[in-house]
Amino acid sequence: MVFSSSLFLLYFLPVFLIIYFLLGKKLKNIFALIASIFFYAWGAPDFIFIVLGSIIIDYYIVELLNKSIGKRKNILLALSVLLNVGLLVYFKYANFFIDNINEILTRLGSENVRWTEIALPIGISFFTFLIWGANNFNQRKQNEKIGDVLEKYYEKIYTSSCEKSKLYKLKK
Repeated sequence: MVFSSSLFLLYFLPVFLIIYFLLGKKLKNIFALIASIFFYAWGAPDFIFIVLGSIIIDYYIVELLNKSIGKRKNILLALSVLLNVGLLVYFKYANFFIDNINEILTRLGSENVRWTEIALPIGISFFTFLIWGANNFNQRKQNEKIGDVLEKYYEKIYTSSCEKSKLYKLKK
């Protein structure tokens, strides 16, 4: 399902909006999370467990980050960055590296590395950099819930990109 499909526009979006606005404030974020997971799973069911695993691990890293001070905070942030960038590098660049290694091995007259092509999860770059930025933002803010941090961080990204587009239009 993509944002411009009739399935999304005529069914998913209206049902989501109706339910979202009927729910109380406390349940809205939970519902939005569940609907987002459903939406992602619809488009990329093979990768939902990778995304969910990353979300869960990052959630607990952020919880520990909030309770930590000093050097331990930096270690936890580094762990989060390594996890997320590691996933990004693996899914985005593993095929590239193996193809180049095989090209070199072929030119040297050696046997190629056997490899199954890896598919790229939808939105892995956006997801990685959003979590990375949110965790950096969270490290600077003390004792805030991850939902509040993500909300503030997303507002900051959205506002920043809107302001940039307005400035771009003015320059034309």
